Amino acid sequence: MRYCLLVSILLLFACKVERQLIPAAPIPLSGIVIECDRFVNLYDTTEILKKKTTVALYMDSIGITFTAFLEDEDIRYTFTKRDTTIWKDPCIEIFMDPGADGLNYYELQVNAYPQVWDLKLKSSKPPINAKENMLPWNIGNNFGIAKLDGIPNDNAKKDRSWSVVGTIDWAIMDGAPYVGDRMGYNFMRVDYDDKGKPTYWVAKSTGTQNIHEPSTWPIFTF
Repeated sequence: MRYCLLVSILLLFACKVERQLIPAAPIPLSGIVIECDRFVNLYDTTEILKKKTTVALYMDSIGITFTAFLEDEDIRYTFTKRDTTIWKDPCIEIFMDPGADGLNYYELQVNAYPQVWDLKLKSSKPPINAKENMLPWNIGNNFGIAKLDGIPNDNAKKDRSWSVVGTIDWAIMDGAPYVGDRMGYNFMRVDYDDKGKPTYWVAKSTGTQNIHEPSTWPIFTF
C-alpha cells in the first residue's frame, strides 16, 4: 500500500502541468487593463498632480497597447532622434518588470514629438545607465501621436494637451505571460515648473528620489 502511494506521488510530480496563456481579447474594448489617472510627486507624495494625466496598458494574447494623455499648456520637445535622452524633455515614462523581480525590466520614454527611448535594464543597481546594464530592446515603429491639441515649441498661444498611442508585441518581451505570472510596473510624468526645474510625477512613489526601485512598484497578477 505504501509502495503504491509513493509511486502515485512520484508520478504526480513527474507530470508536466501545462501553463495557461492569458485569454485572447480584442484591444482595447476588452481584455486586461492597467490604468492610472492619479499621479503624485516622486519626492513628496502629499502633492498630487493637478494636470490631467492618464496612462494605460491594454493587454491581450498578442501584446500591449499603451496610451497616454497629458494635459499641457506648453507642449514642447527638444529631442527628435530615437534612443536619446528623452527623459530631459517633458515626457511620459512606462516601466514594466515581467516576473516582478527587478531584473531584465523594460523602460519606455515618449515625448511629444513623438520619439522614444526604449531600453531594457539588467537590474536597478547603479549606475543604471552603464553600458553593461543596458540590453538591446526595440519596440519597432508602432507608436505615434494620437492627438496634438496645440502647437509645440510655440509660446504665442496656450496649448491644451497631447496624447500618444503605441503597441508592443509579447514576442519582444520574451513571450506572453501566463495565468498566475506577475509583472511590476510604474508610470512617471516628467514635467517642468515655471522656473524651468524638472518635476517628477508617478503612479506610485518608491519612497525615495529614484524611480528605479522595482521592489516598490505596484504588481499586477495575470
